[in-house]
Amino acid sequence: MKRVFVCFILGGLSIEAVDFNYQLTGSNESILIIETVILSSPIPDESLIGAFYVDDFGNYQCAGNAIWNNNSSIGFPIWGAGDVFDEGFAEGEEITWFVAFPSGEQYELIVSYGDSNGHNQYFTNSFRWINSIDIILIGDDICELNPGICNESTIYGCTDPAYFEYNLEATQNN
Repeated sequence: MKRVFVCFILGGLSIEAVDFNYQLTGSNESILIIETVILSSPIPDESLIGAFYVDDFGNYQCAGNAIWNNNSSIGFPIWGAGDVFDEGFAEGEEITWFVAFPSGEQYELIVSYGDSNGHNQYFTNSFRWINSIDIILIGDDICELNPGICNESTIYGCTDPAYFEYNLEATQNN
């Protein structure tokens, strides 16, 4: 596996690129990202979104992914661990979400589920749907990194003046 390190001098943060390949193991959890998902920032079509677990060596391993399409819902399985090897999620294990843009940038995601469970954990033979996604931006603004996906007039933020997070300049609620 080729490893790429990106270092941001401000804050001294290092991020290792993740590999979106995964193994089919048998047990799984079904994930649905609804078409009306609320995004904190745009995700370009043909991006790869994936669910990751931490293996026995402390590395992120993909357990399922799908190609992003802004005009439709996306469903896919994320795979559980087999009987012997650490090749998927263990029951109740934390899910870490990443997205890889077609241009190569990768970002971590924070997701919110539409079911009553709400926890970001793997559960064998369950069905979960995601209704909001926050992209964790590191360093530059996503529109500066990917100007082709941003509308110059779109400013994401809270558009409801009843909330403390209200942003008078926001043109699209997130």
